[in-house]
Amino acid sequence: MRLAPPLVQLALLVMVARRGSLDDVGSLALASAVSFLCGALAEAGFSTTLSIPRVAFGVDAPPLRATAPHRLAVAVAGSCLYTLLWAAGLGHHDPAFLLVAPLPFALALAVGYAGVMNASGALRLEGIVSLAESVLVVVLALALVFLLPALTGALIGLTVGRGAGTAARALLIRRLPQSDARPPRGVVRVQYGFFLLTAAIVFQGQADMVVIGFAGTLATAAVYGPLVRTAASALLLTESLTWGLYGAAHPEERGDLSWVGRHWQLLTLCLSVVSAAVFVALAQPFLEFVVDRSLPDLSAAVALLGVMMVARGAALVLNVSIVRAGRQREELPYVVLAGVVLAVAAAFAAHAHSLTGLAAARLVSEALIAAAFFWLSLRPSLAKRDPGRSLEAPS
Repeated sequence: MRLAPPLVQLALLVMVARRGSLDDVGSLALASAVSFLCGALAEAGFSTTLSIPRVAFGVDAPPLRATAPHRLAVAVAGSCLYTLLWAAGLGHHDPAFLLVAPLPFALALAVGYAGVMNASGALRLEGIVSLAESVLVVVLALALVFLLPALTGALIGLTVGRGAGTAARALLIRRLPQSDARPPRGVVRVQYGFFLLTAAIVFQGQADMVVIGFAGTLATAAVYGPLVRTAASALLLTESLTWGLYGAAHPEERGDLSWVGRHWQLLTLCLSVVSAAVFVALAQPFLEFVVDRSLPDLSAAVALLGVMMVARGAALVLNVSIVRAGRQREELPYVVLAGVVLAVAAAFAAHAHSLTGLAAARLVSEALIAAAFFWLSLRPSLAKRDPGRSLEAPS
């Protein structure tokens, strides 16, 4: 489920690189990154709350119908936000960027549907849909690049394919358990905290690319965007394992007392280290293959991103227990701080066209989050430190 989308992104970059210019590659990397950012903001944390309906809403199954008006409203807002960023100068007002304006809407709904599957322990369905929609995106893009400019064909294929995948998810989740009861805690009351944390995480995840879109060049985006995407893709197995453990797959939920169930944290962290080592060894030749051009020495930036992957892996492992305890609100200040640090540092690096500077900014930001999550894991929850403060409506 997690691997298919970045593989598709890399495939589209390869197509555009071989039929277009380096600026076209940068435009694709930038448009897709910002549209996915807006889609993730518009998801508003529903992927998490629908994954843990008992903790979040106080009901036994995901309250999909009760949350529908809210999910649709924020999904529309995501596409509006993308359009506003374009109007503010993203991509230098290139009309091609508007081809993915509907994408945040589709992505926001799709991630919420994945949360329903996660709650039922049926992520295999999400994996099937993700694979199928990815194949559709590539097929459409391949057909269109022979009829249209490469960038245009890739963006249309991406939007149409993702939209079809969202529609398929909407049909599949009808077979899964859902609650028709109105959540006793209220959707807005529960969701706003998850939304704030999601917004902070999403901003921190894409702040450097957004900054490049305004302060950097398309050539910088063409190299840094795929480089960061490759690092993230190499860490996807760790991310997938930890995200799946929010719900019914967690050993505590399944009564799994096996060795793997007792030591999944250590195993997941080791997997992050291995992934980072593979990335450091292969990143430069792989990136040169993707953009179909020789590149200057990227060893410093690659090494920094490798260390960043280990820090992020540690944060993902620590986040599982924090999420399952309903303590997301306590993460918020640290994630916001990390996002601000990244945006400011990336602005200077993008202005200087420094890939090493951008990688260093990303490393510092991820290390701040990992350190904060470790500190939170050692502290008692706010409810235990202040008995008068209830986590009845976790956020």
